[in-house]
Amino acid sequence: MRAPTNKRSTDAIVTDIIKLVDYPPVRPLVERRIDDLRRMLTPFTGNQRENREYVKGLREQIIELQRTLNKPQSFLLKARFWQLWGAQGTAAETNPQTRDWIAQEPAPLTRELNWLHALCDAIIEYKPGKHGNTEHQQMHAASASAEVLETVAAFHGERKFPLHFSPTGKFIKIARLFHEAVTGERDADLERQCKTLKALLDTKTQK
Repeated sequence: MRAPTNKRSTDAIVTDIIKLVDYPPVRPLVERRIDDLRRMLTPFTGNQRENREYVKGLREQIIELQRTLNKPQSFLLKARFWQLWGAQGTAAETNPQTRDWIAQEPAPLTRELNWLHALCDAIIEYKPGKHGNTEHQQMHAASASAEVLETVAAFHGERKFPLHFSPTGKFIKIARLFHEAVTGERDADLERQCKTLKALLDTKTQK
């Protein structure tokens, strides 16, 4: 993207946001979010495809280790076996109850592996992460806009924050200003990102 020749200052952009919300005390939050956005962090949940491939590979390794720990030779890994190491040549060595006592001890890591296996199954089903073609910075700008509007709404005593959307509304205008503060691009097309975020927030509110 070509660098803008008439790039505005951060202070000018912050001032425009303050004018839109008509609440000067929100300035520190706006300035802090601009600093955060400029760090260009990757999505918190990572890439969906890479997450899926990683977890599937991990689950295969867990399954293989579970199979290994279920083999008869796993008794060598149990503390009870080594507690009886000095009993070789005694009646304890030929006592069936001794063998049962050793067998009752779970193999090391069994509980943890079962938990990790179940967690991998849940992650694969839930599919966390963002698609590779998602415009992360634009979504972050929309999120910052929503946070500012929610803060202002709370100041006015609105417990439930209704995030309204329209192509000319405050939500998308503020998101564009946040995006401009990071990229220098004015009036970017963030309509789809704002709609997506609104749908996501509405879904969470309904739960």
